[in-house]
Amino acid sequence: MHVSSILLLPLSLVAFSSALRTGCRDGEVAVGTWQTCTLGDPRGGPSCGDLHATIYANDCGMISYSRNEGDICDVDGGWPSGYGLRCDNNNPSIAYTTGGNFALN
Repeated sequence: MHVSSILLLPLSLVAFSSALRTGCRDGEVAVGTWQTCTLGDPRGGPSCGDLHATIYANDCGMISYSRNEGDICDVDGGWPSGYGLRCDNNNPSIAYTTGGNFALN
């Protein structure tokens, strides 16, 4: 699973993202989630915000995410023009991108 984190100062936020596919290569498309969390303090720990469905491509870089909150197949719209996700039986089946539509295995 691909996991990345970025420290943004001065807000001290960490962005976590994960793609469902392991090690997606150039030319492959994957879907996953993206979430922003504050680092918090030693007693309270981190605090996370909304979870967003995300489309990854180009060596697993994030290319788009839904502005609506929800897990991959729970999202209802919110995608920028040209992007989207189709789910069948609560499983992602097609990722719509400006570069074409991709079947997800």
